[in-house]
Amino acid sequence: MRLLVRRGLARTPDEAVESLAKREAILSTGIGGGVAAPHAQLDGLGGIMIAASTHPDGLDYPTLDGKPVLVTFCLLAGAGVRTQHLAALARIARLARHSGAVEHLAAARDGEDFVVRLARLEGGL
Repeated sequence: MRLLVRRGLARTPDEAVESLAKREAILSTGIGGGVAAPHAQLDGLGGIMIAASTHPDGLDYPTLDGKPVLVTFCLLAGAGVRTQHLAALARIARLARHSGAVEHLAAARDGEDFVVRLARLEGGL
């Protein structure tokens, strides 16, 4: 979140966190299948920023299917990119339904390995 402040896209790190918490309070973004996709709009952001985290032991998170979260994709999007925002969420949901994909991503050794695994999965979806 500090990166957003350094780039002038948020006034404070808390601004992005508050936006995510406000959206999460409306309805949990634990979409199931081991995936959570907290997302929010942030004024001033000209595109979409996505951060991912893995939780191989499972993260306790309110999900639609009640199962622990193995991978979290956090999306922040500007108001002018609603179509891309929705498309990104749809791709994440599709990934969650792909057999073995979430477990494969959760087993990544580091960020670089995660990106390689995700790229390979994206090519097969």
